[in-house]
Amino acid sequence: VTHVTLAAIIAVIIFAAAQIKLNDLLLYGFQNFDVNGGSAILATEVLFAAIIGFMFFHETLLLSEIVGGLLIFAAATVVALEE
Repeated sequence: VTHVTLAAIIAVIIFAAAQIKLNDLLLYGFQNFDVNGGSAILATEVLFAAIIGFMFFHETLLLSEIVGGLLIFAAATVVALEE
């Protein structure tokens, strides 16, 4: 990066504030929700990120990324079902 603009700095500050608030909400949610079920729900983030990336940014996944996402989802689901 050779040139940093004021808009970029403001965007980073807004992003950081949003991340802090979202992490607070995540911790609040896990205090009031079953951890195993919450882990399975969080594992769907991989799926939704891939869908949003494909729909809005026309990104395609490699086979290794698809397999990795499925393994993450399967692992979280197996742990949630064991209880």
